[in-house]
Amino acid sequence: MQFWTNVLSNFLANIAAGVILGVLGFIIGKKYKSKIIKFMQENIQGGSHNIQAGRDVILNTDKAKDSSAKDQPPPSLTTGSPISTESFGEKISKDRRSIVAIGFIPATNQMTIVGSGFCVSGDGKILTAAHIYNQTPPQFQSKLMGMVMTKQEQNGLEHYIWLPLDIIEGKKTDNDDVVLFQIQNFTNNTLLQPLVLGDSSRTEVGDEVYFMGFPYAANLINEGFGITLIVNRGMISNIKHDGIDPLYPRNWFVVDAISNPGNSGCPLIDRKTNEVVGIMSIAFRTKSQVPKYNDLDIREPMHIAGAKPINLAKKLL
Repeated sequence: MQFWTNVLSNFLANIAAGVILGVLGFIIGKKYKSKIIKFMQENIQGGSHNIQAGRDVILNTDKAKDSSAKDQPPPSLTTGSPISTESFGEKISKDRRSIVAIGFIPATNQMTIVGSGFCVSGDGKILTAAHIYNQTPPQFQSKLMGMVMTKQEQNGLEHYIWLPLDIIEGKKTDNDDVVLFQIQNFTNNTLLQPLVLGDSSRTEVGDEVYFMGFPYAANLINEGFGITLIVNRGMISNIKHDGIDPLYPRNWFVVDAISNPGNSGCPLIDRKTNEVVGIMSIAFRTKSQVPKYNDLDIREPMHIAGAKPINLAKKLL
């Protein structure tokens, strides 16, 4: 009996305490309600602002990178480049204005297209692969031209003109396979605009990329397809380093994509930031396994391509 008496007493005591605390809370809350709400709003908003500001600091952090650090934040927060909010189609539509085909006229009513390039300045400088120039017959090296877009119509029709190119003295590095051209007497009567160059030291295996150029351009024109800018996408499959250089710099990006003749010199672009991280330079191909082509030098493309990191070209700019 004594046990149940104690239980009942404790129960009634807890109810009384709860009622008293509730009444006190109501009185205090009613008196200081506005001050409490103001305090909470100021601190909650301030906390949200500080979190956002902290993220901004990370996104815009100094670009120096310690490759030995083991606890780096995720790559997307350390690139120093904002992530583009445009759709993939919007990026392509805008960037295609910056791509040029490079070729020469071997004879009247003939055009040989040897590769691609892209604009890197507002005054008409074109960056491309050095082997395009080196493999051009010597008598035509001084007569190279760039095919530049002048108009984009809503129905998809695009207009181009050929403009003469001059190689800029001292701006060719064969080891890095990069060369810089200048459009002669450049005037801003085209759609040409410079692409944004990224930091290729921050590119990592697995990054999604794309490239666009003019592969088999002359062949497609002869087949009735007209001028055809081709877009390919893939990812960074491997990063190679120069084992001879004591600094062991990056000198190749291996890309999981097919690249065809004519793509050499076109930009390799990071899909997130939409910045150029490389220059397409090599296509890996193997001899055709089709028996009827055994006597011909026909090469089948492998699903591997190579690009030079864009940082190798920055010293020319």
